[in-house]
Amino acid sequence: MIILKVAFADNKVDEAVIAISEESRHLLESIIKECDKNAIKVHIIPDYYNLVSKRFQLSTFGDFPIITARREPLNEVQWRFVKRVFDILFSLVVTILILSWLIPMIFIVSLIFDRGPVFFLQDRLGTKNEKFKCLKFRTMKHEKDKIEEYKPVVENDPRITKVGKFLRKYNLDELPQFINVLLGDMSVVGPRPHAISYDDLYGKIVDEIRVRQNVKPGITGWGTNSRLKEAT
Repeated sequence: MIILKVAFADNKVDEAVIAISEESRHLLESIIKECDKNAIKVHIIPDYYNLVSKRFQLSTFGDFPIITARREPLNEVQWRFVKRVFDILFSLVVTILILSWLIPMIFIVSLIFDRGPVFFLQDRLGTKNEKFKCLKFRTMKHEKDKIEEYKPVVENDPRITKVGKFLRKYNLDELPQFINVLLGDMSVVGPRPHAISYDDLYGKIVDEIRVRQNVKPGITGWGTNSRLKEAT
């Protein structure tokens, strides 16, 4: 404080900028009081340095500065537009160059080895917890009667068809999800969508599981299957 008094006496100071750490906050009132005595305008820089990182975002709420706990670039319109354009163009390329001949081929092969529909539709959780029909190539034996209880696929599962085993091995069964991308239910890049029956189970293992639903589910993003296996 003595240093401040000397500085104010020897120099003409019009304004003071205070950048003070949490540990020295008790000095703040004394500094402001000393500035007021010398008619010096005071500005305070909050101790943002412990919060400013890629995880946090500085913005304002009306006239109040706020720190947002998660930085989400897709909240900005221009980045949502860019991502959507990429999704549409990339999915169109995959649909025209791959799915246009792969779907008829799998349909014919399925007729020969295992009669049943080409596609398998399952309810999955998308953005903001909304359900959508996730599209896949069918890899399991067709059940005419709807089975209420969901049973996850295990290694050497007898329900998997010969064609389905090949499709699963190379992840080809996921390719029809590019149609979901064109429909706007999914994105090329994003967290893998969960089956409804698994969502509550994953929530017991991963506390922040609901954060995934702030963005569209994707084809190429990580799933939480490995975490589930470790926990079980």
